[in-house]
Amino acid sequence: MTAANKTVTILQPTGGNVKKHEKTKMKADTDQTNEAFVETLRQRANASPKNAFAENKELLKSLSIGRPPKERMNIPEGVEVFMYGNQKLNIWEFQKEQMRK
Repeated sequence: MTAANKTVTILQPTGGNVKKHEKTKMKADTDQTNEAFVETLRQRANASPKNAFAENKELLKSLSIGRPPKERMNIPEGVEVFMYGNQKLNIWEFQKEQMRK
């Protein structure tokens, strides 16, 4: 686009009078349309709603290779554990102690 030299008349009310102010426009008009986005909005409006739960379930089934999931932590019954590191009985310290034994 090239800059368009146009004279724009701006009317500014001052009290009871209207004051004319002429200004030379140095830039071209801004293009404010995005046809690709408008088309996407049309497709969304016409499409059926997406079932994300079913899609995620199918994805998980496809990622599974058939073996049962591995147990991540072996915590005996009655042992009090805490998730946060700044607590005395946090789970990570318990696991380190079990590995030392």
